[in-house]
Amino acid sequence: RAAAKVDTKGQSYTIEGYLRLWWTDGRLAFNVSECGRRSFVMQDATKIWTPDIYFENSVKVQLGAGQDGEMVRVNSDGSVLWSRQSRLELRCSMGFGRLPFDSQNCLLLAGIYSNTAEEVHVEWRDLGNALGKYPTQLTSNDWAVAGVVAANILDDSYVSSTFSYAKVCIKFDRLTNAAATSIVYAIIFVALSYVGFWISPAAAPGRIALSIICVLIVVNFNVSMRNALPAVSYQVWMLDFFFLSTCFNVFAFICYAIINFGMTTAAQIDAMATKKLLKDDGDGMLEWKELRAAQHQARLNTLAAAGYDIKSNSYKKSSIFGAFKPGLSKTLSKAKFEASVTSQALHKEEIAAEVTPDDVTYAKAILDGPKISSSSFDIWKFIPFISMFTPHRVAEWEHLDRTLRWLFPLLYVFCMTLLFATLSSWDTAAVLPRNPNEACPM
Repeated sequence: RAAAKVDTKGQSYTIEGYLRLWWTDGRLAFNVSECGRRSFVMQDATKIWTPDIYFENSVKVQLGAGQDGEMVRVNSDGSVLWSRQSRLELRCSMGFGRLPFDSQNCLLLAGIYSNTAEEVHVEWRDLGNALGKYPTQLTSNDWAVAGVVAANILDDSYVSSTFSYAKVCIKFDRLTNAAATSIVYAIIFVALSYVGFWISPAAAPGRIALSIICVLIVVNFNVSMRNALPAVSYQVWMLDFFFLSTCFNVFAFICYAIINFGMTTAAQIDAMATKKLLKDDGDGMLEWKELRAAQHQARLNTLAAAGYDIKSNSYKKSSIFGAFKPGLSKTLSKAKFEASVTSQALHKEEIAAEVTPDDVTYAKAILDGPKISSSSFDIWKFIPFISMFTPHRVAEWEHLDRTLRWLFPLLYVFCMTLLFATLSSWDTAAVLPRNPNEACPM
């Protein structure tokens, strides 16, 4: 009558309706003229012989008994109709390789447990309508019945004897509305990541928030779909779709990090060029160690303007910090230095260059740590293959947005087209039964 549920995680399906069995027992025949009726109805079947019907691959079987959905009609010729309300939960070998465009072929196999085929032969009363006249009503929220194929088979694979079975294969097609909505949303959030390339790189909080939100939402789609499936070892189309969309969102975030690094490097080069501190070692190319050396010299100039003497590692008496008495500890000198920075901002009107908080941190490092050597500026020497990215080349990355505005959508459309085009070649990954009689090729 109706399919109540298809459980993809548990790989089972449930159908409910009426289980009707017909058979003829000559011992139950009676004379119509003597009884005055052609048939009679019994409330239960405990007083007559009944076939002990069972279902292969059953998880849970609920059959009506007595007043709870059971009826037995005995006719004058000995024919019997036994009808019971039933709810069957049966295992189904499912494959999700083409999810959400997948179909599942599920088996219903009914037989007599205690009788061989020579004693009792089981077959469908109407082979063309094994599940009734309305198989299309066998639907659930996410699935619809696309076809029903019935057969009567004899199974001789058992050692003891040959048994008779009534077999039906039910093809469930997934209703893709909910899945299609998730796919559309994932595409929308990738598009939002792309929109970030049109936002000014200087708007760092906005672009970072946009990128992270898009990544987390698509990852949530992936996790939700994975939780709705059993543990599988093969590739699932929809999971790969979400993974690919996540990769593009992460790619957009990484691109912004690269763009921001290029902006920072370009600003550093411009600042050092303005102060005329960049010095070429003769190769005609600005290197990282030269840029770092210029930045180091700029900070030393700032500290010198503030009255700090590099050679004596102390402050001049004429500096804005005043004269220090002999014997004062370095801790006291640092405390006076920090207090002056906090309260007077180093008297910007009396120094030659503005001292920033970074310069203060740098000053503390000089007071507390060893002297910085020129060899420490070239941090790229530890990663030789990155040395090809010179400061000027890295500074050009700040304009990477211009390229990504046309490259990003082309790459995404190409990958999505390839993914959809190869859908038919994906393995359904359904496990085939060992017994050919249990196969459902539809």
